[in-house]
Amino acid sequence: MCKDKSIKVLRDLELIVSIVDLSGKIVQLAFNEEVFTDFEDGLQHHSSIEIGAGVIITRNLKGFKYFSLPVLTAAQSVKAIGK
Repeated sequence: MCKDKSIKVLRDLELIVSIVDLSGKIVQLAFNEEVFTDFEDGLQHHSSIEIGAGVIITRNLKGFKYFSLPVLTAAQSVKAIGK
């Protein structure tokens, strides 16, 4: 995919998703997380709680088995949007 097309796709995606800023607070919570063994999962977990997200979309469903929000794959989310 060429750069211009990639940028257009990302800009279109930005219209339907929220991009979350990672604050020092979120990073510290992820550092101290004991439930998630993967640091990035901890970042996603705490940042989604901070912003009041309704769902997490990830390729790693196993990493979020203790998560309180619905967790979907990209394919599941596209299917849900199409309903």
